[in-house]
Amino acid sequence: MKRISALIVFIILSHVGLTQTWTPKTNYGGVARGLWRALHPDGEKRLALAEIEYLIWATERLSTERIIERFNVKPKRAGTLLPGALVYLALMRKFGVAELAISEFGVREGAILNMAKGLIKGQAL
Repeated sequence: MKRISALIVFIILSHVGLTQTWTPKTNYGGVARGLWRALHPDGEKRLALAEIEYLIWATERLSTERIIERFNVKPKRAGTLLPGALVYLALMRKFGVAELAISEFGVREGAILNMAKGLIKGQAL
């Protein structure tokens, strides 16, 4: 399972064209929030690399029903914890990021905020 998962992550990263830079200040979207909720019912909005490694270790071994129970997540989110954690772990390791900050906002709101800060540029379709 791990070898296949690592290959999938490599293919995804290659396909989206990630090369040398990725320095996230805040992570937006459902997968990031799902990881955060699963690991931090206390509300702490930071995820450490070791926590993501633990989540991968645990979810590889559990059925969907047990993931829902153990991590108190919705059934829809239970199926995205492992692949999402694998992608974040691969990115964190590749770019030497030890900790992630998680936003309560979604991807669209994150894109708008980053555009407002001048971190990304929008383009007409």
